[in-house]
Formats: sequence, C-alpha cells, structure tokens
Amino acid sequence: MTSLPVSVKNLFFLIRHNLAVILVLLAFLAFISKSLYNYPVSIMGLIGLYRFISAPRLLWKNEKIRVFIILFLCLWLPQLLSLIDAVNFEHSSSTVFPYLRFLFLGIYLITESEQHPLKDKILIGLFCLTAFWCIDALAQVFFSIDLFGYPYEARHITGMFYPKNTIAHICAGLSPLYFEMLRQKYQQNKSALLLLIPLFVVILISGRRATWIMLG
Repeated sequence: MTSLPVSVKNLFFLIRHNLAVILVLLAFLAFISKSLYNYPVSIMGLIGLYRFISAPRLLWKNEKIRVFIILFLCLWLPQLLSLIDAVNFEHSSSTVFPYLRFLFLGIYLITESEQHPLKDKILIGLFCLTAFWCIDALAQVFFSIDLFGYPYEARHITGMFYPKNTIAHICAGLSPLYFEMLRQKYQQNKSALLLLIPLFVVILISGRRATWIMLG
C-alpha cells in the first residue's frame, strides 16, 4: 500500500490540529443561513459527548469543565423544570433537550483548548469574518448590490445574510472580540482603528435599536 504524499499528510495534520478552530468558524459563518450552523455545532457536541462518556470522572476533576457544567445546569435545569406545565410539551421539549448539545460543545472546546492554542486563532478568524461581512454590507449600500449579488432594499441592509436583516445583531454580538483584536493591532499600527468604521456604520444604519444597545 502506497503512503500518502507529504503535502497531503501535512494538510491532514493541519486540519486535525486546527479542527476546533475550523468548526467554530464554520458555525459562525453558517449564521448567514437559516440552520446550517447546527452541523458544526452538532459535530463538536458529539465529540464532546464521546469524551464525556469515555472519562466522566477525569473530566469532572478539571476545574474549568466543572465550573462550566455547573453554570450550564443553572441555565438548563429551569428550562427542564418548565416542561412540567408546558402548554405544548412536544414543542417545548424539542427546544429543551437539543439544548444539551451546547453542554458537550463546551466540554469539547475546553478540552481542545488545553491541547492546542485556540483563542488567538479563533479571535483572528472571527475578526476577519466580521470585517468581511461589514465591508460586503457597505458595498451593498453604496452600489445597491453586494459582492455575492444580493440586492440592497431601502433601509434594509442585509449583506451576506440576505434576505434576513440580522447582520447588525451578529456584528454587535461579536463586537467585543472585534474590539479586542483591534486593540492588539493598534499597538502595532494606529491605522487599524479605521476598521472600526465599517462595523459602526453597519450597526448604525441597520436601524435596529436593539443592536445599538448591544453595541453600547
């Protein structure tokens, strides 16, 4: 049996070494769709579930994972208890039980972060993704069509999220990470602050007061 070329082996190594980063960025990128983000989220959740089943006691000894599980249960257990008098049990349970995937997703990311440096790579990736979304949306405003051919509707900036007007909500939610990346770059290049303009403009002209509050 012939061995794989060195370039292919290097590619597999890079993917395996950066799998968590790739899956996280794919999940955020998939926000432009209705539900595609569930696929990378589910993959991470399944890996986290496997690790939890394989060594529950070992994971519980990890302080980060222990605190995360306790915080998650503080959020999830009230949801579970609310099923007791749910008006529509079937509909409510379809939300409550699948929510558990976020528990195992968190376990996966925590265990991965202890083996590989994830934070800086994810921060850079989300910064580039947010900046691209904003620049693409501004192209839509100024030229009535964005880089992917989505049209601009009066007072309805969408960018890659077309036809949904959710780009401002996503960008406002990611703004703390965006600001942190700019803070780091500002120390090297003062002109990096110019990248604040696309973010602020997209959020402000979206006309969504909720996003203004989120940004504030």
